[in-house]
Amino acid sequence: MNEEVKDALNEGYDIIVELMEIVNLMNQALLTNPDNLNFEYDTREVCNKARGVLDGINDELYKTL
Repeated sequence: MNEEVKDALNEGYDIIVELMEIVNLMNQALLTNPDNLNFEYDTREVCNKARGVLDGINDELYKTL
């Protein structure tokens, strides 16, 4: 894996971590407003998908070590 690919993977990883933090903050805010519980489910789904992407990135990175 060349440096360009490594940099792209690292940037993607950072973006996904930031997205997960934002989604978690949204979940906390939504919990204070019970009328938005359906939306809360959607944010959890996005967070779970982001975790899946992170796992995939980690797997690829470990293969190159």
